[in-house]
Amino acid sequence: MKRIYSLVFCVCAMLMYAQDQVSAKMIREMISQDVKNLNIKPENIFKTENKMVEGIPVRLYFPDASKGKKIIYNIHGGALIGGDLETHENISRKLANKTQSVVIALDYHKAPENPFPKSLEDVAAVYRWIIKNQKEITGNSQPISVVGDSGGALLAAALQVKIKRDDLPSNIAKVVYVNPAFDVRNPGNALYAKVAQWYLAGSDANSELASPMVTKDFSVFVPCLIIENEKDILLAQAKAFEEKLKLAKVPYETVVIPNEDHFGGLWAAAHPRTDSAFDRVAAFLNR
Repeated sequence: MKRIYSLVFCVCAMLMYAQDQVSAKMIREMISQDVKNLNIKPENIFKTENKMVEGIPVRLYFPDASKGKKIIYNIHGGALIGGDLETHENISRKLANKTQSVVIALDYHKAPENPFPKSLEDVAAVYRWIIKNQKEITGNSQPISVVGDSGGALLAAALQVKIKRDDLPSNIAKVVYVNPAFDVRNPGNALYAKVAQWYLAGSDANSELASPMVTKDFSVFVPCLIIENEKDILLAQAKAFEEKLKLAKVPYETVVIPNEDHFGGLWAAAHPRTDSAFDRVAAFLNR
C-alpha cells in the first residue's frame, strides 16, 4: 500500500500537468507527503546541529562525539524543485550511523522561485564552507565524499564541473549517484519537461553546469558509484554518463537494482526496499 501512494503521486502529477494545473507547490507537497506516508521512524543519532551558511539551511549529523571522522556531503533530490532537510532526514541519519561519518546536508533554494543556477550556487557555497571548516568540524582535512540522489545527483555532478571551471578548492574523494539525472536537455517525460522548464527559466540547457552530461572534460569527475534502477526513466542518463566515464578512464562502479523504478521517497525515507542499494553505498563510502 505504501508504494501505491508513490505510484498515485506520479499518475496524479501527470494528469495535473495534462490539464495545465500542476504547480511546484503541489509537487513539493506530494513529495513531502509521499515520504511521510511511508511512516518510517528515523534512526537515533548522537547529535544534530542546524546552521545557516550564506542564508542556506544546513544540518550536521554526528554519529558520536569522537573526532577524526570523514565527512559526507548529502545533496537531496526532489526533481530540482522539491525535497528538503526534513524529507531526507532518515537517509542522512542512516548514512551517518552506518558509515560512522559526519553527514552534512543542505536545503538549497529551488526553482521556479530561484531558477538555475541558484541551487548549484548554494551547493557550491556549502561545499566551500565545509572545506574551510572541516578541521573544526571533524579534526581533520581529509577529502570528503558526496552523495546525491535524483536531482541531487545532477547537482553533485555539476559541482565537480564548477570546481574545475571556477578554480575552487578540490577536496572530493568519491561521489555516489543514486538514480541520477545528468541532462536537463532530455527530461524523459512531460512532468520532467515541466520541471526542467522551471529549473532553467530560459537558461541554456546545453550549459555544462545545467547538464553536466555535456561537459567536454570528464576528467573533472572523481571515482564514483552509480545506483541504477532497472525500471527508472532516468536509467538511460545513468548509462550514457557511465559510458563517458569509461572513455575518460574515470574509475566507477555500478549497482543495478532489478525490477525497481525510481526510488524517490523510498531512498529519502531509508525504506527497507532500498537496503541492498544502501549496503553497497555504505561499503563504497567506508573503503
